[in-house]
Amino acid sequence: RAHPIQPRRLEVATVAQHHQEFGLCGPATAAPSHGTALRNVHASGHVLAGLTKAQVDVATFAPNRALLVVACAGSGKTKTLLARVRWLVQAGAVRSPNGVLLLSFSRAACDEMRQRLRTLDRALASAVRIHTFHSFSLDLLRTHRELVLGALDSRRLRGFLDGDELRVVTEGEQRLLVEAALATAAEEVEATAARGGLPMLSSALRFVQRSKVRGHVVVAAHVNGEAPGRRALLQATLVAYEAALDQAGAVDF
Repeated sequence: RAHPIQPRRLEVATVAQHHQEFGLCGPATAAPSHGTALRNVHASGHVLAGLTKAQVDVATFAPNRALLVVACAGSGKTKTLLARVRWLVQAGAVRSPNGVLLLSFSRAACDEMRQRLRTLDRALASAVRIHTFHSFSLDLLRTHRELVLGALDSRRLRGFLDGDELRVVTEGEQRLLVEAALATAAEEVEATAARGGLPMLSSALRFVQRSKVRGHVVVAAHVNGEAPGRRALLQATLVAYEAALDQAGAVDF
């Protein structure tokens, strides 16, 4: 069960100091995890070497409580995060390094964390799980492959789960795919296009993105007269866009 977070912030005196100190949001105190006392923090002192007091507070924060760290660029977030990973392991807060998961939005950030952790502790870097949100989600899907395919089966999804490389289209690629899908839809819904005119590419792109976010992806080949005018054309654009993604063996974001 999640614990409520009580906001707390460390005040800093100068902008220069702000690059060395963290702003924190979290409970002031918390009990150790697993109902047992953690090993002596001082025994893991070398793990915390070179950190400021605020960074040490983050690295040694109670493992069973949620913590939000607010910090600007250059303040040592990655350094502190890796110190926390090492402290969690050495203090006995996790049963195994494999129980630690680090997530980031980009592969570059993951590669940096992995390389810096490898420099500090090669064995630990091999055990800790470091993923982008996409790769972690794909691992979950592959772990529960049969359950996933039982609920939603498709050629593209089956390929990913069987080990095909996951390709995520960029924003530029998505725009080009939507543009091509809009042209395809205009040919298929010629009468509709003649009555209402073609929607702008930006409108079609917004419609596709909002539909995907809301889970309103059309699986039928075409919406025949159910949504008149521009919406029929936009629906057809979404169908053509999904077909193009499936043909390319790719997913969007």
